[in-house]
Amino acid sequence: MQLSKFIKLLYKRKYVLVVVPLVAVIITYFLVRKLPDTYRSHARISTGLVDQSQQILNSEILSQELKIQQGFSNLIEILRLKKTFDQLSYRLIIHDLTDKKPYRQASKLVKQLNPSARAHALEVYREKLAKRESLSLWDDDQKGLNLVLASMGYDEVSLQKKIITYRVGNSDFIDVEFESENPFLSAYVVNTLINEFFDYYGIYIKNNQQRTTNLLDTLMKQKYEVMSEKMKELRDYKIKNRVLNLNEQSRILFSQITDFETRLQVAKRDVAAYNAAIKGINDKFDPKDRKYLESVVVDINQKIIGTREQLKQATADLIKSNYGAKQKAKQDSIRKVLGDEILENTDRLITSPLVTKQNLISQLINTELSRDIAEGSIPVLESEIRDLNEKFDILVPHEATIQNYERGVDVAGREYLDMQNRYNRSNLESSVGISL
Repeated sequence: MQLSKFIKLLYKRKYVLVVVPLVAVIITYFLVRKLPDTYRSHARISTGLVDQSQQILNSEILSQELKIQQGFSNLIEILRLKKTFDQLSYRLIIHDLTDKKPYRQASKLVKQLNPSARAHALEVYREKLAKRESLSLWDDDQKGLNLVLASMGYDEVSLQKKIITYRVGNSDFIDVEFESENPFLSAYVVNTLINEFFDYYGIYIKNNQQRTTNLLDTLMKQKYEVMSEKMKELRDYKIKNRVLNLNEQSRILFSQITDFETRLQVAKRDVAAYNAAIKGINDKFDPKDRKYLESVVVDINQKIIGTREQLKQATADLIKSNYGAKQKAKQDSIRKVLGDEILENTDRLITSPLVTKQNLISQLINTELSRDIAEGSIPVLESEIRDLNEKFDILVPHEATIQNYERGVDVAGREYLDMQNRYNRSNLESSVGISL
């Protein structure tokens, strides 16, 4: 029921429903028929900030979302820098002033330029383009040239209004769009702007990388000099105090002290044993035998005593030389001489009434000889132990100083290696180039 009433109402107003839209279309046509056509140009930049296949050095740092967003913001701001747009403005005006097919019709201000003024304007524009400089608005001449750019809509402010730059979602791309009345102008603006952006960004990055590399190179050399100086101080201290290898010297001294102390204990034990043996042999002789024995061999005993003294000295020299081969040969030679003298002493006793005690006499002489050698070695060993302990005590104060020097060398070495790694990393980054 309600639907039929609504249909009847529409039917009564059918002419109104047809005429009103028709009139609106006709009016719209007449309003826009003289508007110029517009053409939009579009370009896309791959930044490499998100695309991990392009990341060689900074994948860990740039993988953070905040860092990525900052990277895109920086790129977009560099793209919209006045310097970048100034380069685009110069190229546009130079094209329109020199090409037979300009992108836009000449403005009134451009038409007013005489050939001399036109040539001067081209010269200034080209100079600024080559030097990548902006026009100095405090200079009246350059201020007038900026007005020429503005009259053509080629100045930075006019271009910025129609340029759209944005990151495409969360992707790795930045889009650049520009709309104008000329399709060739739209394409030229977008392509030239991006090329100028690439050039500026490349120079900007290369300069920063080069400055960083140069700074790191200087710091690396300074760290190397500090490390070398620390090493020289350590070396000079060791040479001056004759502790070239403290650990090795300490180990050798400790080993020698231990060895001499062992030999000293053995010598003391041998002396006690020899004294006991001599007392036992002497107890087997009565006073008459002893007196006769001493009268028979008095002269040869003098030789034996002299040779014993030589043997004592040779033993002392052997110990001081840390049992060197040359001193050992000398001691063996004196031992042989002493052995011959003992044999001569024994031979004299063969014809004596004490012939039955010949073996005891020979044993007594040899035992006394061994005891004398052991006794003679005791003070020498004690003296050597004292000397070695003194040398060891001298090394102790040097240890703390050397450790301090070595810590300084270690710290300086780590700082140098860290600076060297940073330098190598920066050098590699500069050789890789930009990822755009």
